[in-house]
Amino acid sequence: MLQINKFAKLCHYKASLLRYYDSHGILVPCYIDDLTGYRYYQSEQALDFYRIKQLQSCGLSIKEIKACKNKSDAEVIGILNMKLNEQKQIVNSIENLIHTYQEDKMKLEETVNKFNKQHLLNVESKHNKLNLSIHC
Repeated sequence: MLQINKFAKLCHYKASLLRYYDSHGILVPCYIDDLTGYRYYQSEQALDFYRIKQLQSCGLSIKEIKACKNKSDAEVIGILNMKLNEQKQIVNSIENLIHTYQEDKMKLEETVNKFNKQHLLNVESKHNKLNLSIHC
């Protein structure tokens, strides 16, 4: 068994992260000394730590990672594929929003340009009528 600091070095992370994982029940020490409160880990738990870090890097929340805790690799891959599909749907939605934004902007620019031209024509027409009435 390894004390938390030695286990943290094995995993190349700080002991505070291990305490955080313990507090959320996703990587629990194999033993906690009743007198000192020291946490102890088995070196094999480094594999669990690695899995947690990989799941985090895939965008899973602590709650989702906790749900994966006792699942097989095949089940976890299934969950990751579902997460991938969710992300693809988000990308598709954003691409559609970009397309809609570009189309709407072009339409609005056309409308503004037409309005400005019409407004300019109205002003010129009023100006011409005013000049005619002054000269008469």
